[in-house]
Amino acid sequence: MKKYVVAPVAAGILLAVAGNAQADARSATFNVSATVAKACAIRAADLNMGTWDGTGNLNGASTISVKCSTGTPYTVALNEGLNSSGLVADRKLANAGDTLAYNLYTDSARTQVWGETIGTDTVPGTGNGMANANERDITVYSRIALADLQAAKPGTYNDTVTATVEY
Repeated sequence: MKKYVVAPVAAGILLAVAGNAQADARSATFNVSATVAKACAIRAADLNMGTWDGTGNLNGASTISVKCSTGTPYTVALNEGLNSSGLVADRKLANAGDTLAYNLYTDSARTQVWGETIGTDTVPGTGNGMANANERDITVYSRIALADLQAAKPGTYNDTVTATVEY
């Protein structure tokens, strides 16, 4: 019986000695960082005003979609297009040398011309994040006045406008 009592006691002593023989350890810390830059993305759908039926103004609408990083202030501007004399108030559609005056607006009443001067005729906003669910759709309204349509030659008139998000 004494044999069996000595063996567990000896095993316990060996474990206690082995525990004291462990290697020393040292630690070091390091920093982890990442930077999220402010960012925006913009998409613009084509705007087709349709076919004039001989009566009234010809109105249309389309959408510009913008998403920006959270908290990022932005403005959306529209340039004068390819056929203008350089002013947003002078936008023109063109067809083989003939032109047709039109304009783009920020409001459905078509009273506020959409242009490029920040704080005056652009559309402001603040980003809610770059996820697609946070994308803001902004309506672009268009109009060709009846008087301009009555003087126009038949045909298809076109222009190209650039939408820019500044942030």
